[in-house]
Amino acid sequence: MHGSSFLLELLILIGSATLVATVFHALRLPTIIGFIVAGMIIGPFGIGWVSSVPGAEALSEIGIIFLMFTIGLEFSLSQLKDLRRHFLGLGGSQVLITLTLTALLCHSVLDLPWMKSFFIGCLLSLSSTAIIMKLLQDSRESASPHGNAIVGVLLFQDLAVIPMMMLLSLVGTIHHPDSTTEWNVQLLLKLLGAGIFLFFAGHYLIPKALHRVAKTSSRELFFFAVLLLCLGVSYLMERVGLSLSFGAFLAGLLIAESPYGRQAMSDILPLRDNFLGLFFASVGMLVNNRFVITHLGTVISWVLALALIKIGVVYLLARFWRYTHSVALIVSLSLFQIGEFSFILAKMGHDYGLMGDEGLQYFFAVTVFTLILSPFLFKWAPLWALSRSARDTGTEHKTQNLPEESGHAIIVGFGVAGQNLGHAFKALGIPYKVIDQNYNNVLKQKKNGEDMLYGDASRAEILEHAGLHDARLLVIAVSGAAMTKAVLDAAHRIRLDIPVIARVLYSRDVEVMGTSPQTTLVVAENETTIELLARSLISFGVAEEEIYNFMADARRRMHNTHSGLSDFLRTSLDHSTWQMLSSLHSVQLKSDSFAVGRSLDQLMLRTQTGATVVTVYRGSEGSVLPQPDMNLAAGDILHMAGDRDSLRKASQLLLKGEGFDADSPDSSAVPG
Repeated sequence: MHGSSFLLELLILIGSATLVATVFHALRLPTIIGFIVAGMIIGPFGIGWVSSVPGAEALSEIGIIFLMFTIGLEFSLSQLKDLRRHFLGLGGSQVLITLTLTALLCHSVLDLPWMKSFFIGCLLSLSSTAIIMKLLQDSRESASPHGNAIVGVLLFQDLAVIPMMMLLSLVGTIHHPDSTTEWNVQLLLKLLGAGIFLFFAGHYLIPKALHRVAKTSSRELFFFAVLLLCLGVSYLMERVGLSLSFGAFLAGLLIAESPYGRQAMSDILPLRDNFLGLFFASVGMLVNNRFVITHLGTVISWVLALALIKIGVVYLLARFWRYTHSVALIVSLSLFQIGEFSFILAKMGHDYGLMGDEGLQYFFAVTVFTLILSPFLFKWAPLWALSRSARDTGTEHKTQNLPEESGHAIIVGFGVAGQNLGHAFKALGIPYKVIDQNYNNVLKQKKNGEDMLYGDASRAEILEHAGLHDARLLVIAVSGAAMTKAVLDAAHRIRLDIPVIARVLYSRDVEVMGTSPQTTLVVAENETTIELLARSLISFGVAEEEIYNFMADARRRMHNTHSGLSDFLRTSLDHSTWQMLSSLHSVQLKSDSFAVGRSLDQLMLRTQTGATVVTVYRGSEGSVLPQPDMNLAAGDILHMAGDRDSLRKASQLLLKGEGFDADSPDSSAVPG
């Protein structure tokens, strides 16, 4: 019965969150805010449909684990090198100054103890990675100047959570009657042992294990291996006295620099986003609506005070680090909210006695208000920046918001076709990146100097990491219509205007792919047929230019109408000239043929054999009408008309000189 009650409440929570989030999406608001509002509506302080969902807390904690795991995956030395100014400069100073200023104000104005003041400073110094990163991705501004600055600050904040959690854990032990010295020694020993184990595991065990799993090319097996690594390291860190979140971050670090990092990211992202939705819905359930209404004035005052502190600090620091006015204003307005990690710190502080029930409700209310306001400030920030200094920053914003196109191509699948295409791109000086899910092939091609990315290209994260937003062309050269369709759909979800060339095997696959003006489908079945026919036409002496035009027209018609080649042939090749040409007999001259070097006038072919030369096909000139003084050359193809006996005699004369009589009078009025 208890299980049925839990399932019913969970269904109500998920259904309500889905409905409200759908409405928010229609209003172009982040769905995360919809999850919070849904929790506020149906929770114990709302209409009371769901009094409590014990399992939701566990599910939301899993969401935080996955969030920290993906942060660890994104934490790489190469990224820090590119973002060091934003990360260390602006990010480090923002956390330090915001935390210090808030703690000083809480201690001097509110007369709070230093420990509680420091704790509140930690809460307010963090911003929402989930919401702001989503807004940046949707607006395609992650690579803009203000986008880079925001990402650098958020990355530093996410990493700053780790020492904050450790300090709060240490603070919690101070309130215990047991000796903290003994606890600290045990913690240090456990950390030392765990660190040694993780060092060897990260350098030897985990890479070899993931390598063996990747060689199987099984997506399911790789996913479970990554999941085992994430949850296993999290559990290990929790056992030594640290948090599950810190363990998840370390797990991400272990494979961040490996070839498996991006594929692991794409596998975990859907789980992370889904569990985070439950996390924010459970947060909404904790907000006491009556408390908010009763203390609305105080809550709004705290929101305004927070906005003044964070916006002012970030703006001044950005100007100190020589960011332009527009970038500084956009960054400061975008980061004014309180982040999701602050919820975790708030719960820890509440458990350790650093925050009472009333203070926790104030925190929940202020945080929800800031999260709801974030999308609006993010949208309005560029407009305010432009209005402040239209002459200078108007041009600056136009040039900085959108990243310059790199113009590279992305090749999905590096088999024979993909490798040949890559070699051609390299010879032409065209930059390209390759995505391939065959790990052995990735290792081999990396040794050859190819820019390879291991992963499933049907995952948005993999395509984005390959630079789809800035690419000029996407070439899908994988086998199988299902995989091609999956990659095509993923690419269009990210960027609908990306030009795509995709290979499909059969004509029936064309309709499955759908139609798009930016997508060109190369049908192997049709291409083989066209090539066979084209080579057949060469043997009948059709000019190369005519064959080229025919092939181009055939591809265009079959792509647009999806009709078979036979339907097209009835309209393009059903001519009297073709019927006449198909009834002719052709002879190709070799270097030792009798007719080579002689003119048609000298050969007197019609007089001596009864056959008539209609056309001569010469590779450098195509099909030409023969003239009496035309000297024949090796490789020429002569098309002749006549009965069977005449054609046989003409072939023997041209090739071997049989039956040729130099003294025979030429009474023919036409050549040959």
